[in-house]
Amino acid sequence: MCSIGKGDVMRSFLFVCLAAVVFSAGAVAQVTTGRVQGTVTDAQGGVIPGAEIKIVNKVTGQTLDTLSNEIGFWAFPSMSTATYAVTVSLAGFKTTTVDNVKVDAGVPATVNVKLEVGAVTDTVEVETGAEVLQTETATISATLVGQQLHELPFTSRNLTELLVTQAGSATPGVPRSTSVYGLPQSAMNVTLDGINIQDNSNKSSDGFFNAIFPRADAIEEMTITSAAAGADSNGEGAMQVKMVTRSGSNEWHGGLFEQHRNERFNANAYFNNLNNQPRDHMVFNQFGGRLGGPIRKNRLFFFTSVEIFELPQTYTEPTITVLTPEAASGVFRYRDTAGAVRSVNLYQLAAANGFPSTPDPIIATTLGQIAQLTGGQPGLKSRIATNTDYNRNSLDFQSKGDNYRRFGTTRLDYDVNNSN
Repeated sequence: MCSIGKGDVMRSFLFVCLAAVVFSAGAVAQVTTGRVQGTVTDAQGGVIPGAEIKIVNKVTGQTLDTLSNEIGFWAFPSMSTATYAVTVSLAGFKTTTVDNVKVDAGVPATVNVKLEVGAVTDTVEVETGAEVLQTETATISATLVGQQLHELPFTSRNLTELLVTQAGSATPGVPRSTSVYGLPQSAMNVTLDGINIQDNSNKSSDGFFNAIFPRADAIEEMTITSAAAGADSNGEGAMQVKMVTRSGSNEWHGGLFEQHRNERFNANAYFNNLNNQPRDHMVFNQFGGRLGGPIRKNRLFFFTSVEIFELPQTYTEPTITVLTPEAASGVFRYRDTAGAVRSVNLYQLAAANGFPSTPDPIIATTLGQIAQLTGGQPGLKSRIATNTDYNRNSLDFQSKGDNYRRFGTTRLDYDVNNSN
């Protein structure tokens, strides 16, 4: 039996708080937000301090506000990836609203506004963005959103495969062999909502492969940074892929999908025909759905998606070798220095030299089972012409394999107030 005093409770509480702070600091280091900033000037280019800046998330309705400083500058440092409307107002000037300001992960957006003299009740609306420029960083990046993510055809619905479509990527074989600008794969860093999702035990040789597969229906956007990463993410790798999950909004959105592939609609593979083998068995089925919406309008939102991946199939295995019937009985053939093919009975040779002349019973049984299973198979081929091997045949065969996976994603967003 043990007892805990008040001092122990306090120390435990402080330890938990410290651990939470340390964990939070580590999580924030992985950038999943973007910075929105700009300056406010008059028609002659003079700076305007004290202007009220209001930014509204067009998806969730979250509203934040600030004031331009003495040099007319303002900034919102950590904004979620979304589309915003920025409104600038000040007494003696017309109110100006810049709509559809897109914020991407790790990519700053600059919105510079010139105010016109007039009543504050007069409004100027800019639908396509006023001076919406990216002038604050030399970072080279590309962001894939919307139809690029959810409607481009690719085989597995694993969004990492879209890296092969980006500038600087080279794919000598399958997508997992891709490199960018000739960098080693260990220089690649892939995150989902700020958390690294790679198989880091094999990152040096297979940095492209993820332990968590980002699914097409669950991701809002994917930003690829390929050069001159900012100081906020320089330690994460020379090549960075930042993915952000979808979030709920004030409107209900959802969808269902199914993709199906069946061997009955496929022609046989070239090498299967060459080896007199049937079509590979493949019945590939992917299906699922998503739903997002408000739990409490302008405050609490949810998004969830489920995807089912089913792939029963056969695989053509790499070539193996099996003994010919003559070699299994102890008769080996070879070509002598004159080019003539000769044979020798190894059991008789062993008996003549005082060695055991009968096969081990376990080995004999094993060789007999192999001969029974492989004899007459369509993938059995002679190695004489290709390898000058008179005693073994090559065997190509198909083996069964199953691949069943379940992918689930759930996200909750809560806007506490205009400051948090």
